[in-house]
Amino acid sequence: MTTWSGLTTLALDHVTDALKKLHIGGAYLPGWRGRFDGRFAGTALPVQCLWERFRAVDPEDYRTEEIEAAVFPGAVVVIEGGGEPAAVFGPVAAGAYAAAGATGVVVNGGSRGCTAIAKTRLRLLTRHETHLSGFGSVRRELVDRVVVGGAEIRRGDLLLGDATGLVVVPEEAVTETITLATAFAAADNTLIAGIAAGTAFTDLWQRSSRNTSSSTSM
Repeated sequence: MTTWSGLTTLALDHVTDALKKLHIGGAYLPGWRGRFDGRFAGTALPVQCLWERFRAVDPEDYRTEEIEAAVFPGAVVVIEGGGEPAAVFGPVAAGAYAAAGATGVVVNGGSRGCTAIAKTRLRLLTRHETHLSGFGSVRRELVDRVVVGGAEIRRGDLLLGDATGLVVVPEEAVTETITLATAFAAADNTLIAGIAAGTAFTDLWQRSSRNTSSSTSM
């Protein structure tokens, strides 16, 4: 399974610029809560939560062991909980995923024990930090795709995140997206260094590859 740990120095700004320039889909999902510094990169492993409001869910339907067994080094587990405030992720699962080599967990729903989760090496992005458990009301299953905030995330897609948001890069477009994002980063660094050295921005811009991009603002 492909891992993307070497991409953690690439700014999300440049990746979203590349996606927009290439017109190849992907998505940016802002407004998450994250308790970590820097960035993470990994391969999506989607999990769908199915809520059962009016009956107790059989513990066998939690799929805990099945999901843990599917986690691989470099995985980002995406738990689609429908944005519900009740927790569908906590420190016990975090410990298991970390032991299996996961890079991070994205929860469209609630997570609890976030202080304990933060002590693992997992990067957690969640919609809600809560003390309310969904235990007994939700079952989980591994799926090939989930839809989070209108964005499709498929197993194998590249996910790049920081403590404020998540970028989804379709698996088939990773190479060209990263190539262009890296070029954007280099061009911006040249502009910034030139300005710091006293060169007029207009002169630098005339020579910059960035001035042909219709997708970005500085």
